[in-house]
Amino acid sequence: MNLQPEIIESPEENVVLFPQTRRFLSWCLEPLRGILETVGFATIDGKRMLHFMGKGHWGMRHIFDRLAFVGLDTMPMALLLTGTLGSVLSMQVAPDMAEQGGSAFVGGLVAVAMVRELGPVMTGFAVIAMAGSAFAAEITVMKSNNQLDALKVLHVDGVRYLMIPRVIATMIALPFLTLIGTTLGILGGMYTAHMIAGIPFTAYLDSVRTFIEMRDIGVMFIKSLIFAGMIGLLCCSVGFTSSRASNESAKSVTKAVVWSFITMAFLDYLITTLFY
Repeated sequence: MNLQPEIIESPEENVVLFPQTRRFLSWCLEPLRGILETVGFATIDGKRMLHFMGKGHWGMRHIFDRLAFVGLDTMPMALLLTGTLGSVLSMQVAPDMAEQGGSAFVGGLVAVAMVRELGPVMTGFAVIAMAGSAFAAEITVMKSNNQLDALKVLHVDGVRYLMIPRVIATMIALPFLTLIGTTLGILGGMYTAHMIAGIPFTAYLDSVRTFIEMRDIGVMFIKSLIFAGMIGLLCCSVGFTSSRASNESAKSVTKAVVWSFITMAFLDYLITTLFY
């Protein structure tokens, strides 16, 4: 005979306190956890990459192959974005400034906006959309097909063989794409200002020379290099940390593109705060 008293659990003990608040906090903190996890794995892979590069493992042949892909295939989209933005910006400001006697400032305004912000950022967007997404998809497919395991069997490190050429090619291509795209945006703004507001080419170019300093061009290249390193590291790292599921490629591409956009916006804010 069981003499122990029967314990009756109160239904109130299983009640979850503040369920709506818990869901809201989970919804807010989930993206933060995701980006911290992605940046953390990218930092670890970047440390391994620097270790191999310090030992002389560069893979120049693969770098040139990736450079042709990042530079040439991304160029039309990058030039379209930056050239259109320069023309649209000039279209917005040139007529009003010409009416108020500020024709001499149109070129400087367009050039400052393109060199300091729009050129590096929009070119980075183009590289993320074209090259970064391809990096994440390629490595994810290789992982799902056990090709990364085959590299391990051959004693070939995936970071050395796959990540280093892609990161270095991106760091070479992105500054040149930014320079060409920014120049095209400024020239597009010049043509638009002349067609819409009748601003002479010489006045526009004199304004550009007056407002643009070598420091602005240097910061533009610094932004491009930092953006390029981040894009290559983060997109490749997303591929390495993906699962082997058949539908993981689409998830990896989405994750790489979204987190690269957010990280680049944060880095742009940080660099602008440091230099201006």
